[in-house]
Amino acid sequence: MAITAIKLTFEEFCQLPESVLPHELVDGKLRTPAAPTWRHQRILWHIARLLGSYVEDLCLGYIVMSPIDVVLDRDRPLVLRPDLVYISRARVSLIRDKIYGAPDLTAEIFSRSGALFDRTEKAALYAQYGVREYWLVDPEAEVIEVRRLGAHGYETVGRFGRGDALRSTLFPGLHVSIDQVFAD
Repeated sequence: MAITAIKLTFEEFCQLPESVLPHELVDGKLRTPAAPTWRHQRILWHIARLLGSYVEDLCLGYIVMSPIDVVLDRDRPLVLRPDLVYISRARVSLIRDKIYGAPDLTAEIFSRSGALFDRTEKAALYAQYGVREYWLVDPEAEVIEVRRLGAHGYETVGRFGRGDALRSTLFPGLHVSIDQVFAD
C-alpha cells in the first residue's frame, strides 16, 4: 500500500491543532517523524541548561527547545522544528507566535529515522536560509559537530566528544562539557 504525502499551504499548516507531536512542512509536504526518545530529551535538556545559563547570564538572547515552529519561507512553504534554537538580542524581531526567519543557531539531536535528513536536507535548508551555526548531536557516537555558515555553505568548526569542551563561533567564551551533555 502506497502512502500519499499530505500537501499543505503555510496557512493550512497554521490551522493544524496545537501539538507537541513533531511535524514540519518541507516544500508543502507534511513530515511527521516519530516522537523523541527519553535519551534524546535528556540530551536536549542538558544542552539547553548549559547553553541557556551562558546566554542568560550574559543577556545575549533567547534559547528555546522544541516544539517551536521556525518559518523559513511562507511561500515555499517551509516550516521546521529544530530541537533547540538560539535567537540573539539583535534579532529578537524574528520572535512572534512562531519564529519568522533564520535563527542564529539551531541544534538537531539525531534519531535513527531522522539522522540522514538532519545531516543532509535539513542542513542544506538551514544554510540556504542563513542559520549562522548548526549543531548536529549524535547520541550513539556521543559527539557534537559544530558547523558555521560560510560563503559556500557549512564548514565544520569541530567535532567534540567525551572529554572535550564544545567551542562555538557564536559564543567565544562558552565551554560546554560534552561529558555533561551525554550524562544520564
